[in-house]
Amino acid sequence: MSKRIISVVATLAMLICMLAIIPAPKAAAAGTTAEINQVETTVDQTTQKVTFHGVISLGMGKDVTMIVNNPQGQLAYLNQTSSGEGGHFAFTYAPNDWLGGTYNFKIGGEGVALPYSGSFQLSSTSSPAATLTGPASVLGGQPVDLKLGVSNHTSSFSVLNVVLNYDPNLLQFETVTDNGLISLADASIGSLKENFKVLVTGVKPDKGQILILMSSIGSGNEVAGGDLLSLHAKANLVTTSVTSNVYLSDAAVSSGGAKVDLDGASLTLQIHALDKEALSSLIASAQSLHDAAVEGTQVGQYPSGSKHTLLLAINDGKVVRDNAGATEAEVQTALSNLDAALRTFIKSVNTSTGPGPGQADKEALGALLVSAQSKLDAAVIGTKVGQYASESKAALQASVTSAKSVFNNSSATQGQVDAAKDELAAALKLFTNSIITLIPGATKITINDLSMIAKFYGATSTDANWSQIEKADINASGTIDIQDLAAVARMIIDEWLTEE
Repeated sequence: MSKRIISVVATLAMLICMLAIIPAPKAAAAGTTAEINQVETTVDQTTQKVTFHGVISLGMGKDVTMIVNNPQGQLAYLNQTSSGEGGHFAFTYAPNDWLGGTYNFKIGGEGVALPYSGSFQLSSTSSPAATLTGPASVLGGQPVDLKLGVSNHTSSFSVLNVVLNYDPNLLQFETVTDNGLISLADASIGSLKENFKVLVTGVKPDKGQILILMSSIGSGNEVAGGDLLSLHAKANLVTTSVTSNVYLSDAAVSSGGAKVDLDGASLTLQIHALDKEALSSLIASAQSLHDAAVEGTQVGQYPSGSKHTLLLAINDGKVVRDNAGATEAEVQTALSNLDAALRTFIKSVNTSTGPGPGQADKEALGALLVSAQSKLDAAVIGTKVGQYASESKAALQASVTSAKSVFNNSSATQGQVDAAKDELAAALKLFTNSIITLIPGATKITINDLSMIAKFYGATSTDANWSQIEKADINASGTIDIQDLAAVARMIIDEWLTEE
């Protein structure tokens, strides 16, 4: 018998033995069902270990079993332990082969009817990467907890930039709005490292994108990686079980003005339906929109008869909701029909009156004028980071004035409108690229500016190197402090929010 065959047989024998010594979950006491909850997963790329902590609801002395499958779907880890005080348990998984990708795991135990399912991300050991971990499945309407971090980065860094992408139809984050900036509420995000803080976030709720900027606070507080922050979302109610893909993009770290791009990461999340609760919630949302809507031809109004069509779908949904004998198939059909009717109604809203017969189409010029005017209103003349020279602002103002004269001219031809748009676009680009930065040759504020500020954090106007960082003293306090970091981070977020 060859050595290879002997090795395979030995491996199979060992696996069979392990399965034999891990008993099936014992029956719980009558009327009780155990649950696995409070599961936390920590990935340590440095030690190449993954630890799991959780609680079994039946308390101390209960058998808890765990399996892990690697990205190829193969069994990679199988173990059993006994719960300690309060039902707490822990597992440590040290992969023999550190494969990059998504690992899925399940945890069960005595009296557990529905094992806990989850997943975590491992990066290949060859390149720096972002990491994303979270549950493998949740019920609609339930919370979703995620962890973001960095792995395989050999040196410390002071700034992290990352974009979380999600489906806004399936997940929602609590947000707040301040001076036009939509950002995550404090309850939705938190740092996992002391003195490495979330500076600012920006949310594009319609696109399902969140830009996150973090920075070390104070000298010597740079980080090398690991889990850096936690995010807390809520799964939307769904009509049928669906799969959602959450992923990280535009991930990068920076230190001393030098940027390192990171590989992205992704997580697959299964969201399960909740019977009539989803239908009731959808009916309430549709009814609220119906009652507030106004039919008409103006922008923001709805076509004549569209409210009646939506109301018919709402009433059909109510009939099924209030029918105690409705089957699951009938509930799902009512959900699907109402959801389709609601989406059709929302899309029917009047968004533009359009040009009249023989008139030039000025919509693109108007949008560009709004953008340019917004830039002018926000622009500050000065010598600090994010500011502009007076001549740059004056040049853009002249272009805006010229474009407005064409826009307000009812006799302007389409050719004149298009020419005005092109000239204004060129002037806006020139103005945008003239912004003052800390990085020679840069035409926009980036995380490299943030990492330079972090490098000189605490510097004062009496220091010998003040001339290198004076432009970053945004509030002219004579000190590089948290207010300066936050101000520059806000500039990055504001610019990102204007991008398509």
